[in-house]
Amino acid sequence: MADGATVRKRMIDAGESLLAQRGYGITMLDVMHKAGTPRGSIYYHFPGGKEELAIEVAHKVGDDVERLVADLGAKKRNPTAFLQGLVDFQTAKLVDSDFGEGCPMLGVTVSVDIDSPELD
Repeated sequence: MADGATVRKRMIDAGESLLAQRGYGITMLDVMHKAGTPRGSIYYHFPGGKEELAIEVAHKVGDDVERLVADLGAKKRNPTAFLQGLVDFQTAKLVDSDFGEGCPMLGVTVSVDIDSPELD
């Protein structure tokens, strides 16, 4: 993976974590600090700012959920076992974060200060 792609991925991962912790009230400087990236990387990788980052996080979360559903669907044919697998996965994420990180998209959804048709 090229260095630029690595920086971008680190920023998306940091954005996902911060959105899960604090919602849309985060700043791009928060993301930069958490990702350990240079200041110039903010608008180089995300010229659309926080909105563009949130959209990229939404795509990542969607892709991750699709993979999880496909993996669980292949392993757990019983609907109850499948749903329990989803619950177990989310429970593990909450426990691993010491209950500090929820769903990053919920943090965006409930924020009242967003004026973005793409994030509605």
